[in-house]
Amino acid sequence: MDATRQRSTAGEHRAAVMRTTTKAFAERECYGTSTMDVAEAASISQGYLHRLCKEKATLLAALLDC
Repeated sequence: MDATRQRSTAGEHRAAVMRTTTKAFAERECYGTSTMDVAEAASISQGYLHRLCKEKATLLAALLDC
């Protein structure tokens, strides 16, 4: 049995962040959703989320650009 774990790419992480942000904002709106909520739902650290998007407004802007 091959126990090698394949790591996700940055693009896959970004896609997961966008999916989970969309869902979280739909459920709790922007102000009811913390960056920790998004990071946990995307299975990434809050620090990594901060590297992708410096603040919640950046996440919202990225969603609106789609």
